[in-house]
Amino acid sequence: MTRSPAITRKWILAGAGGVSLLLGIGWYVWWTKPPQMGPDKRVFAAVDALFTALTARDARLLDQSESRLRDLRESGALRDKVFDYLDGIIQKARAGQWHPAAERLYEFMFAQRRDASPDG
Repeated sequence: MTRSPAITRKWILAGAGGVSLLLGIGWYVWWTKPPQMGPDKRVFAAVDALFTALTARDARLLDQSESRLRDLRESGALRDKVFDYLDGIIQKARAGQWHPAAERLYEFMFAQRRDASPDG
């Protein structure tokens, strides 16, 4: 049984569309994943404190967390890329979006790999 050229063309287009969709999803996941904070325990503690500030909706703790993260960035323990990501979360909380900020930080923390180098 032979297929008509129109049906064959439809299958080729459907396959190409499926592959394009998968590539698009892969690209999105790859480029939107949060940066890795590295193995420094001080950074981990500061991010944990930020999570506490967000879930408590405590502006004073948020200020303290931001200051601590800035100090870690200035000392070189926290890369600018990671600080910028966390600062975006802090600004979201300052805009009154505490819950979405906490969710975004949770996703950041969940995406961290224990063996990750700061460049990972």
